[in-house]
Amino acid sequence: VADIPLSALLLPYKLARNKSGKLTPATKKDVERAERMGMRLLSLCKVCSFVRRMEEIVSEVANEYKKWHSADLVAALALPPEYKEMEGEMATMAAREVEFFRDDPLIVGKKMIQVRIRELAKAFEESSVAYLYLVDELHLIPVVESHGVYPFEIRDRMSQIFEHSLPQMYACVLASRRVAGGTEGLVNLIFEAAYPHVPPSWASAASGLDHSLEKNVMSAEVKLLRAAGAELFESKGSTGLDDLRFLQTYLELSDKKKAYADLKRVTNGEAAIWTTDIGVEKIEKLAEANRFDAHCKIENKKLQTFKEQEEKIKELEQKVENLEFRLKHNLAFSAE
Repeated sequence: VADIPLSALLLPYKLARNKSGKLTPATKKDVERAERMGMRLLSLCKVCSFVRRMEEIVSEVANEYKKWHSADLVAALALPPEYKEMEGEMATMAAREVEFFRDDPLIVGKKMIQVRIRELAKAFEESSVAYLYLVDELHLIPVVESHGVYPFEIRDRMSQIFEHSLPQMYACVLASRRVAGGTEGLVNLIFEAAYPHVPPSWASAASGLDHSLEKNVMSAEVKLLRAAGAELFESKGSTGLDDLRFLQTYLELSDKKKAYADLKRVTNGEAAIWTTDIGVEKIEKLAEANRFDAHCKIENKKLQTFKEQEEKIKELEQKVENLEFRLKHNLAFSAE
């Protein structure tokens, strides 16, 4: 995969800047679409966190002869009461797929994820159009150009682009929640102008969600989503790399100038992010401040060492004076 920005967001509405320069859906109908989109994304987050916990429990029992029962698994999950409805959904689906569930509960878990993927796909069927944005990975907002090609308006091959962009889109949603510490991050991602106000309709979908996401947790959820999506879209042989290659090819063919919304790559030698010129400036200022802080710490350490040496010298000088005094007056020596 080429080194180009691939954090993508597919929305069923177009964003425009308001008088304050914030991104907002252009029409009242699009505002309603944004609210429904948020609910569906949070519902997807909740089911992925549920199935990830299922995966953890199942993997802890390394016994090929283990036969699972939904009641036993619910007890082992030990999830907060906000997941009660989802536990009931799992039990109902398990009753329809008894033998599959007894051998591998994740078969049912992935079907639960697929229900939410279908719900999310409906948003694009309802609008009959999709807009593909690149995401500023520092500020976690989509990039909108006033005189550029982004976002791309998509009317053909919409389902295919939805399939391949979904894992990247979900990763952006997780990152936005993690950075903000709550659903406010998702508001910023899909409806910046409303930030930090969270629509009341999102409360149920978000209830019980843990937003303090570690990187390994985020990675596990994206993999589960991908696996469920691959089965749903009947592309089981494909990999995450295939999704990235598809996006890369689409961007390279659609963005003739290869400008990629003028995003810049910033790296510390180990990791990299793509951000705007404003983001680059912020990072440079932060790096400069960190260098200054590091310099101050080094100088303070030197000063502390110098002071300690001065104290040691004074202590030795005092001992020498005491020794000379005793020698001069022929006094007995005592251990010090």
